[in-house]
Parts: sequence; structure tokens; C-alpha cells
Amino acid sequence: MKRTTTVTLLVIGIVVVAGTAAIAGSGVGGVFNLGRVNPVNATTQLRGATAGQQLNVLNTSTNANSAGIVAQSGAGTAIHGITNTRIGVRGSASTNSGVNYGMFGTTASPNGYAAYFRNTTATTNPRLGRGIRVLGARGTDAMFPTNNFAGGGEFAGPNGVVGYPTFAQGAGIAGFTGTKGNIGVYGISTKGEDGFPGFFQNLSPVSSDPGPGVRGLASGADGNEIVDTGIFARGGGEFIGPHGVIGVSSGNGYGVVALQGEGVRAVLAKGNSEFDGDVSVSGSLSKGSGEFKIDHPLDPENKYLSHSFVESPDMMNIYNGNIVTDAEGEAIVELPHYFEALNRDPRYQLTVIGSPANAYVLQEVQDNTFSIKTSEAGVKVSWQVTGIRQDAFARQHPILVEEEKAVADRGRYLHPEAFGKPHSLAVGAPAQQFAGAN
Repeated sequence: MKRTTTVTLLVIGIVVVAGTAAIAGSGVGGVFNLGRVNPVNATTQLRGATAGQQLNVLNTSTNANSAGIVAQSGAGTAIHGITNTRIGVRGSASTNSGVNYGMFGTTASPNGYAAYFRNTTATTNPRLGRGIRVLGARGTDAMFPTNNFAGGGEFAGPNGVVGYPTFAQGAGIAGFTGTKGNIGVYGISTKGEDGFPGFFQNLSPVSSDPGPGVRGLASGADGNEIVDTGIFARGGGEFIGPHGVIGVSSGNGYGVVALQGEGVRAVLAKGNSEFDGDVSVSGSLSKGSGEFKIDHPLDPENKYLSHSFVESPDMMNIYNGNIVTDAEGEAIVELPHYFEALNRDPRYQLTVIGSPANAYVLQEVQDNTFSIKTSEAGVKVSWQVTGIRQDAFARQHPILVEEEKAVADRGRYLHPEAFGKPHSLAVGAPAQQFAGAN
């Protein structure tokens, strides 16, 4: 005969005491049968002061669909964990091989969340009140292994991570590191031209002054912080690759816009820099050398033609032309109407063409003209006038012809290779590839 154990639930409940544990039910009527459905509309408590587990449910089945505890709720919370000190709910997978999960959540709603974490603290400190913390084991000694990322968390889906800030000036995703040499945010793609290690888009409906797609800030007061021995400077953003930065313009926009704040300059280009299209520089342009490079006019399909810029320690403008003197041997050269407003200290060069006649400046620049005189009439003269800029911007930003290097730059070179020195001695040399990065 099969033996059945039945426990009758009275109005005052039933209490089964074993050591320090107790089960108390406040339901009215009904039975509590182990291994059967117990339709008791009541609250049952398991209370005590056990140092270990208060309730231990063990299911030894090896079926992948087996479970230790299954809790269901019609609309509320199926399982609610509360603690006064540390962990509200804890999940762990003890098998040390295969793919398993310490905690696993699913949702059937397209607007739902498989897991939801919220910190209800009232702190206003943006670095406090975290919603979730995920820690992972260190997988390899390489900082960025090519085929195994043993990180704190792995987010797989059409969008790996989607972050929505709920604070007025919060960030959708914030990456932070407090250890020297670590990186706050790192992205990698293995899909070649079809993948992007990082993609930033501002969807603000602003047409006249669109919002920025990405913003990089550095902790240094001047925008650059010299790291270690000073072999490289780490600024607001560092882009390393065959093409460090690629900016593509659309409409009337610009491929790259660099705005100078309180720093020394808006753009610092090390090495050979190439821009495909028009480039506008509203400030000062400093360079090691300069040239124009075009398809060779005599063989545009096979050759280039390059010319160097004209260099001078002065902020010099050059004007020239040809003129023929009249019957009196005189000629008036008309300069641009802005010449005197733009230039000071005019200097003259006169060359007589096709005649042994002499030529000299009869009247210096006045009212944006100057006159010349030759010893014979009807003489062709090639003239050149230079001037030194005196406009407002030039007065505020004069060229410092000679200057001492900053203390941190002494012993370093803008072009170390030209002196037979290694690139590591360059002023502000770019950072080397991270160890282990691929």
C-alpha cells in the first residue's frame, strides 16, 4: 500500500520546527503536500538564523531542461531577493567546462528586457549609483587577443550594447579606467570594410549647426599629457592606422573641422599629411616644408610636377608686373587698392628689358601707386614690389623667427630622421601600437 503524508493547515497555520528553521503558513484550510499542487492562497515564510542555506533545493537530473526552482507570477515578480547587506539574488554555474550561465533571463516582448538592473540610491555623483557590475577573468597576457575576449561582459545581438542616459547630462555609454595603461573604451571589427570598430552619429534635428558625432577630452590642462618618458603625447583622441582620420563631407559641410580652444593650435600633423579637396586654415599654418604638386603639364598621365613655396622670415607679400614708360620715360604702376592697408615697408625691384637704359623709382608708394623713370623713352620695365603684412591678425600673431625649445622638448627633434636620430626622439611622437594589439 502506498503511503501518503498529509499535513493539515489550520487557521493559525502550521509550524514545523527542526533546529533553527521553521515553516509558517497563514492560509485558511487546505493541505500542504510535498510533490503535489498545493492551492493555498496564503503567505508562507521560512525563517530562522541558519549560518548556511535556509532552503536548499537539489535536482540531480542531467536533463538540460531540468530546474531546481521554478517560480511564476501572473503580473508581478516571480522571485524577489532582498538583503540588508550584500547580495539580493546570486546565481552561479559550478561546471568548469562548456558554455554555461550563472544567471539567465529571457523575455518574449519586443519592448521588454531580458534583465533589468536599477540603482535606487539618491546620490548625484555621476560615478556612483551603478546599475550593474560585471567582472571577468583575465583570459591571456595579450591586452587585445585576436580570437578570445575574456572581458567583464559579452553583449551579443543586432546591437551589442544600447545605452540610454536618464540623467540630464549623462552618457549613453561611459567607459572609465583608473589604471595607467588601460583603455576606457576599445572597439574592434573583423569585417574589413563592412565593419566599423567605432561608429558615432548625432541624430539631433539641427541643420544650421549640427551636433558633434564624437568628442574626445584629455585630462591635461593644455590638452596634452606627456606619458611615461614623454615619447608620446596623449590628447583628446588618438587615431592610428594607414589613415588616422577619414572625414567625408556632404552637402556644404566639411570633411574635418578642427577648432582651437585654449590650446596652442587646432591641428598638429606629424609626418606626411594629405588632404583631398579644399583646405581652409583660419589661423596660422606651421610646416617643415611646402610645395604644390600637380599632374605634369607636359606628361600628365605619367609624371608629377612640384614646386616649393617661397620662404621668408617676414610675413611678406609679393606684387609684380611689366610696364612701358611714356615719351618722358615715366610710368605709374597701380597696385591693388588695399596695398597700403595690408602692407608696410615696401621694397622695389626694377629690371629693364631690351634696352641698356637705366631705371629708378621716381615716387614711392602713395595712394596705392608708385612711379618709375627710365633714361630713355618707351622702355619696357619688369617691376616687383614686396610688402610686410600689417593687418590686425598679423599684428596679433607675428612669426617668431627664433625661439627656445620647451624644457620637455629639449634633446628632441621635429624631424629626427633628418639628423640620423630615431623616431622615438621626435617632439610629440605619436603613441606606439599597444602591446598585443592586432
